[in-house]
This record gives sequence, structure tokens and C-alpha cells, in this order.
Amino acid sequence: MRVLMIGYVWPEPSSSAAGRHFMSLAKLLAIGASRLCIASAAERTEYSANFEVFGFESQQLEINSASFDEYVSDFDPQLVVFDRFMTEEQFGWRVAKACPNALKILDTEDLQSLREERRRCVMAGEIFQTRMLLSAEKFKREIAAIHRSDLSLIISPYEHRLLIDSFNVPQSHLVLLPFLVEADELSVSTRPLSERNGAVAIGNFRHAPNWDSVRELYRLWPRIRERQPSATISIFGAYLPPKAMQLNQPQIGFCVKGRAEDALKVIGEARLLLAPLRFGAGLKGKLLEAAIMGTPSVTSAIGAEGMLIDSDKWPGVIANDDDHFVEAAVRLFRDDDYFHECQRPTKSFVSQFKYENWAPKLKERLAHILELGIENHRQGNLTGLLMNYHGAKSYQFMSQWIQVKTEFAAFRNAVDEGDHNSE
Repeated sequence: MRVLMIGYVWPEPSSSAAGRHFMSLAKLLAIGASRLCIASAAERTEYSANFEVFGFESQQLEINSASFDEYVSDFDPQLVVFDRFMTEEQFGWRVAKACPNALKILDTEDLQSLREERRRCVMAGEIFQTRMLLSAEKFKREIAAIHRSDLSLIISPYEHRLLIDSFNVPQSHLVLLPFLVEADELSVSTRPLSERNGAVAIGNFRHAPNWDSVRELYRLWPRIRERQPSATISIFGAYLPPKAMQLNQPQIGFCVKGRAEDALKVIGEARLLLAPLRFGAGLKGKLLEAAIMGTPSVTSAIGAEGMLIDSDKWPGVIANDDDHFVEAAVRLFRDDDYFHECQRPTKSFVSQFKYENWAPKLKERLAHILELGIENHRQGNLTGLLMNYHGAKSYQFMSQWIQVKTEFAAFRNAVDEGDHNSE
């Protein structure tokens, strides 16, 4: 099988949980594939994954360009993965036109529209309700992309149920695929309490929930420090903006440090992880990593959402108001017995995400669709058929208009340059 994965950005496993999850998916799909290529129209960075190490190909793409049509026709993939709905909007119709029999998979990462609507509610001082999504433009775009795809990968059990129960997305077109924890992560050695110090917070600063969480920590820190004067916290995250450095105040134990070379190491050296998330969606990689390293976490219901799949005990504290959050943090700083009590469920928590629990389910679903026949599978989603007939046309015509406009501008520039040279 030939597999093409189109990234919204080039995955950076060292920068975000999304990057790590993308690479986990790539390694899973590579099993049994004759070729696997990761492509993107984004610019690469020094932190982009080294695909060649895994035997993957890579391809730089252009948006609104016929060059993609030529590339995808030559590659002739049997399975195409779109990284987030924006990528499906840009390239989905081109894949459908060039390779109509290719199985189209949307990797949602998280429901972007859910995160954005929750953010809007927090900033407006409103209480989020599911029905609010129906008024959000991004939600309509995201749901349309889910319907146009043959299969959508949903990372959170909460979002999986939401799509089925509240928005009537056929379960046959969804697969629950949370984080995939491999054997070496299940057996990682953790530091004893005597070798741990301070609190840690971590997250890519380009991700709005993470920056908001740091600001919340900065607001709550004086209350924690007042009750535990020796308390310190180290704030780590990729793409540190200048505004975050303005919060760096080592004199009160609030230390902003930027990118962590080894996220698991810095989390494992801490006594606790703090994540007062006020909005977000999907699963939170930092909280899984804390559990892997045996570090209790204090977070909100938004932070913990979808992460208690088979386990009923959070490895730390879920706190939904300032007083509870401060109390939990202070107690974990002070009380060794309480630390061990909160640490105890970490292994059972992590075991929920074992690779062997989830990888076979995706493989089985793909095999079932191929056995059934892609066209037969597509006919099980009437909304999807309509979306593909009507909805994709708007993206096609817009993209082609931009393509022609760009080509005409290049032609005009060439003519003008020729006239100038002939003078």
C-alpha cells in the first residue's frame, strides 16, 4: 500500500504532542506499506522530524497549484491522511479528482472548532454549551471535512461521543485513536521523591490554551508562594514569545525557561506538574507525559477531559476553582504521603494508552473498509456523498481561481520584464 500523509505543518515531535502523535500514526501506517510519504506546504524548521531515519519519503508542496495534481497522480496513493480539516479543504478535492479510489482519512488532532468556541466563551465570560457550536463557522467547516472523509481519527473519547450523539456523524466513519504509548515508555524508570524538586509547566506557546494556562499560573502563583515560600516552578515550551519572558521572575520562584530539550526529563525531575487549562480540546500530552514519569498533575476538568478511558482515578488532582487548585498544589509541595497517594495511579493511567490496545483497532477498521469496498463504505454516509458533490466544489473553484490569478500575475511580470529589457 502507498500512503501519503499531508501535514498542516511539518511535524515536530520535540515541540508538541500533536507532532508526536502524527509521527506515531505514521509509524503505525508504515507497517505493511510499500511507500509512505509525508508532505506539507509549510516551511520546514530545524525541529522538523527526520523522516529518513524511519524510511519515510518527504515532499514539499505548493498550495493552489497544479503541481500537486501531477505529484499525487504520479505517487498514486491508496491511502491519504489529511492533518486537520484545513488541509483537507486545501487538498481533499484534488486527491478525489486525481485518485478517486484512494481512502481519505482525516486526522482531526483535536476538534479545532470546539477549542476555539470554548476559548471565545472564556474570553467573553460565557458558559460553553454544545449548541453554541452550531453558530460557529469553523465548526461547520470541520464537520463538513469529517463528512467528506472516508474515515476520521478522533483522539478524545469525549469528542467521539459528541460527534455521534450530538451531531449524528456515522460511527462507521469515525475511529477513536488516542495517544499511543509504546513499550519503552511503559517501563521508563522514574525518580524517587528525594530527587525531585519544584513544579513544572510545559506546552508549545503557539497553542493558545498553553499561553492562557501560563498566565493563569502567574496569576495564582502569589497565593501558592504565600503558603509555600520555598516553592518554585519552571515554565517550558517551544516558540517562547517575548511577552512570556516578561513573566520571568526568579526572585519569586517563577522561572520561564523556553524550549525543553527533553520534555520527559524535565517533567520527571519535578515534584508536580501544574496545568490550569481554561479551554482546549483533544487530549493533553503533557498530562500523559507527567503520568509516564510518575509526576502527579494538578489540572482542570478541561485538562482531564477524555483521558480517563478505563481508569477512574486521576494521577493527581482535578481542580475547577482557584481555591482548590492552590490547595492541591500546596499540599503536593508539602505532603510526601499525599505525593505518593497521587502518584500511585500513574501506571494504570498510562496503561490505558498502550499501543497494542489501539493500533490493531485502526488496522482492523481499514481492512474492513477495503474488504467492503470504498464506494460501498461511502454510500453509508449520505451527508458525506452530498458534501463531496457540492461542498468540495467551492474549495475547488476558489483554489483554481487563486491558481489562475497567480499564474496570470507571473505572466504579466514576465511580459513587463521583457518589455523593460527590450528598451
